[in-house]
Amino acid sequence: MSLSNTGFSFCSGRLRAAGFPVCASFFLFGALVGTLSANYIPSDKVLSLGRLLMEEGGVLYGGKSLFEVFLAAVPFHFAAFLLGFVIPGFLLLPLISCLKGFFLSLSAAAAVRALGKGGFFVAFFRFGLPSIIALPCFFILAVQSFNSSLELTSGVLYRKSLRYVYDKAFFLRSLYCFAALFCSAVIEAYALPVLAAIIFKVN
Repeated sequence: MSLSNTGFSFCSGRLRAAGFPVCASFFLFGALVGTLSANYIPSDKVLSLGRLLMEEGGVLYGGKSLFEVFLAAVPFHFAAFLLGFVIPGFLLLPLISCLKGFFLSLSAAAAVRALGKGGFFVAFFRFGLPSIIALPCFFILAVQSFNSSLELTSGVLYRKSLRYVYDKAFFLRSLYCFAALFCSAVIEAYALPVLAAIIFKVN
């Protein structure tokens, strides 16, 4: 969709290019705040988290079904996808990115605080490894929704055709991302608990 010959055209082009750096910057800011906030969690809550992570049958060892793991993994991704269909969505996506970074780093930092030096390895194993797939999927969805929401807003303001805002590539990327998240959930639900049982019992 072309918005040439309008003042908004030049601006929207620059904003489209800013989708990833803006979302990534807010994510990093949220991660920093989450890491610092872990220091203010009450000690009894921290101890409970440590027990929940390390007890057999707990979070680290796979206390959830595949369906529960998948549902826990996708809320931010699904929100990022849906905001691509909302006119002010490109303004809300940085906030979603910030919250994603906050809760991820808060969980990891709290695990480190609960378990001491060994918590670094536990945090990487429990939160870092799933993020290898989850984070790229989140940013793909967030950036494409940032752009599509921006195009939608431009089209409504200038009464332009919205025919090409949601093309085949938009939905294919979304489908691939959620398929990858499902594969990640399978690994997290079945493979990681087995590895955790082997590694942490050996240690």
